[in-house]
Amino acid sequence: MSGKALIAIGVVGLFVVGYAVTPKEDAAEVASTEATTESTETPPDIRIQARGSRCLAVASEARIYLFMSLRNFSDVAGSIDVVPIRRYSDGTTNDSVLDTMIAEVGPLERKTFRTPFDYNALEHELLECRLRVVGTDKEIPILAEQG
Repeated sequence: MSGKALIAIGVVGLFVVGYAVTPKEDAAEVASTEATTESTETPPDIRIQARGSRCLAVASEARIYLFMSLRNFSDVAGSIDVVPIRRYSDGTTNDSVLDTMIAEVGPLERKTFRTPFDYNALEHELLECRLRVVGTDKEIPILAEQG
């Protein structure tokens, strides 16, 4: 074999080895780009609808039923974490993060969630209900009624 043929084979060999390594690195870059693209998508715009939400205290069952109405104003599905706040006639307030409700709402959807909470009807009466989105300080007052 001539020197030119050996050089040509060597160049082709380097090209093949370089090509075999390059696509794996490019694939990793593509995957991270896709992940970044997905995470920069428009976040959902889910809001509590105070008019459709309420707390209903049923003393005979020793339960408070929370009806929480949510609306997603965006075309992206998402979830929202909400803490119900209940204030009672004896001055106590129940706003435990253990009661946090995680609600999923589809794109451009309106949904109502119903959740029961136990309470001691002999010790106190429900006076007020509010909803707070986790991560904010804003409390949204909702109807509190006896049933």
